[in-house]
Amino acid sequence: MLLLLHILIAVSSIVFATLALAFPSKRTLGASYVLITLTIVTGVYLVIANPAPLLQTCITGITYVLVVSTCAGFATYRYVRASS
Repeated sequence: MLLLLHILIAVSSIVFATLALAFPSKRTLGASYVLITLTIVTGVYLVIANPAPLLQTCITGITYVLVVSTCAGFATYRYVRASS
């Protein structure tokens, strides 16, 4: 059940990061950062609770964090520039 919730949160965070990149606003950026944090928290819990092949899990998690954080960072940059 927690794995399904983790996947739903991760997919939602990718959608919100993309939306924030396309239409930067305070609301989409906030939602994006909250969802990224929730994905990391549930992912860490899943790794601790259900040890899986750690190398693949870490590579996938790091790739996810890099991609989504980069989108959120660019969206924040665009929002700040548009607000000035």
